[in-house]
Parts: sequence; C-alpha cells; structure tokens
Amino acid sequence: MFEQFGAQDILKWATLVFFAGFVGFFGKYLGKVVLEAVRARRIKRASEKSENTEKKDMAHGERDPAQSPGHVMHPGDSFHENEPVTAEKTEATQHETSEEKERKKRDKDQTKIEKKNLKTQQKILKKKNSSPEKD
Repeated sequence: MFEQFGAQDILKWATLVFFAGFVGFFGKYLGKVVLEAVRARRIKRASEKSENTEKKDMAHGERDPAQSPGHVMHPGDSFHENEPVTAEKTEATQHETSEEKERKKRDKDQTKIEKKNLKTQQKILKKKNSSPEKD
C-alpha cells in the first residue's frame, strides 16, 4: 500500500501538516492577544469616561454627599446604594447564604436518593419482565 507513495511525497505532506498546525496555533494565540488588547483599551476608555464625568459633576457641585470624605451615615440617611455595610447585615447575609447552601445540599441529596430508587425499581421491573413466567 505504501509503495504508491514515495518518501518525498510523505515528507512533503508531513511538512504541510506541521506548517498548518504551526500557523493555526500562532494564529489562535495572536487572536487572543489582539482581543485582550481591544478589551484593555475599552476598559481604559470607559474608566477615563467615568473619571471625566465625575470631574464635570464635581465642577458643577453635583457631588453625592455620601462620597464626601469624612461623611458619616446616619440612620435617617436615604443613600441606599452607598449605605455602609454593618456587621449585623453581613452576619444576616452570611446566615441566609449558609441556610441556602444547606437547603440546596438537602435538595441535591434527596434528588440522588430518588434517582437511585428509580434505578432500583427499573432493574426489578426489568428482571421480572425478562424472567420466564411460570403459570
């Protein structure tokens, strides 16, 4: 079978395949580098844009009081997005998170048990159907 192909043909095709792989690998790498550079440039532009917007707001006196240095939040303040995180809120959030995790784990365990029971029932039915019935 290999008598049809000479060593020169085999070497030519092996070189061609190697070269195609080389171009493909570095083409993919170059694509990643270019995309990363584009993303970095977009992020930089977005941050510069937000800085310019903040500078304009500060120039016009439109500054959020909650962002002022030395500003103390009082219970009556209504700056929800800039509201400080208290220890009570953090503990409550962690407690809810741990309860949620426990609930998910119980649900997952229950699902596993149900699957196992279903498989067992299917095996039993399969054995009943495959065994010859005695009348």
